[in-house]
Amino acid sequence: MIISFIGFKERRMAVALYDHRGQVLGWLVQNGRIINRQGRSSYWLLGNNVYDYRGAHRGWFQNGHWRGRDGGVMAFTGDASGTGVVLPVRSVTPVMPVQAVEPVRPVASVAPVRPGNQLSWSRDSFA
Repeated sequence: MIISFIGFKERRMAVALYDHRGQVLGWLVQNGRIINRQGRSSYWLLGNNVYDYRGAHRGWFQNGHWRGRDGGVMAFTGDASGTGVVLPVRSVTPVMPVQAVEPVRPVASVAPVRPGNQLSWSRDSFA
């Protein structure tokens, strides 16, 4: 089965997301949900916009990478392209945890004007 996640395709049910050190932050799973290393829902995608579970806009996901509100790269997948930063060597991907039940998604805030892509890592955090 092939699942399409905004700009890239994977033959897995989940795709690991890595930080600027190459460490796994979480996974992009079905329905555009991003879970953390404990299996809890942290973020979700609406189009290419990333939202937290309070409905706050947290960035944009495209071409296998997530850009923060400052335009810098926050996280990337193994298939990321066009990041503009040197990607670190990825750590060994841990076993994905059991996924907790997804909370109800809130009403999404209006997405801000997207800044230009920065050739750096974002100052925004995944937490």
